[in-house]
Amino acid sequence: VWDDRILMITCGKTALIQALPEILAFIDKKSVKFILYERKCFMFQKNQAERFANETASLKKIFPGKSRRLGPSNNNHAHVFFSIHAPIKSEHDVTFQLMMYDLNPHAAHVFCSKNISGEAQVETLSGLSKIYPNVITDSYLFSPYGYSLNGIFKKNYYTVHVTPQPGDSYASFETNIKEKDYPGLIKKVISVFKPGKFSVMLTMGSDLQSDHLDETLFDVINNYDIVANSRYEFEYGVCAAFLNYVQINSNK
Repeated sequence: VWDDRILMITCGKTALIQALPEILAFIDKKSVKFILYERKCFMFQKNQAERFANETASLKKIFPGKSRRLGPSNNNHAHVFFSIHAPIKSEHDVTFQLMMYDLNPHAAHVFCSKNISGEAQVETLSGLSKIYPNVITDSYLFSPYGYSLNGIFKKNYYTVHVTPQPGDSYASFETNIKEKDYPGLIKKVISVFKPGKFSVMLTMGSDLQSDHLDETLFDVINNYDIVANSRYEFEYGVCAAFLNYVQINSNK
């Protein structure tokens, strides 16, 4: 929670949209400049509590907006609903997300409670502590498996969630810390999890040119090919890019 914004991230069946009316009970609806709701395509569609179309309909009852799909329908993609009424302040205008699938079994091994003594050991052995070494972190190691980490640095955050089960392994990384070298950040994170494939989503605000998305993301990631990419420009210059990478060498 910041002075001028709220961020909610969750997993499972938590219904974030139902929190919106409760939040609006404390603030003036007319003062809201920007609403963004996003969720990736799910690995188990039939097990989900709600469809994105229904979620969008619920949001439109509160704020007029639009919905888009970033990425191909037959591959990993993200659904986005947005309602923008004014430019976003430049100091808060970047969100970087990395969604990783088919984790290396040895890398995923660290995120099972039976294999490790505690959260601090997870950060050290996995290499997560090297990504942002000066950030204050709070993490939790679930039983029998699973891991969640939240980190803060001044007005910035980063968060990691890991589901290490073989066959359905998944990890996510998100931050609003601005980077001059996002390919370098990608390389740091995937060196921890060594995924078979991953998706990248980068959202930028109005003070950055949309062409900068290409300059920022389209770089060589060793042993991975870009198999799909898309870009979308929202109102007031806000733009987003979504890319899918697949590992070239299957011997992880």
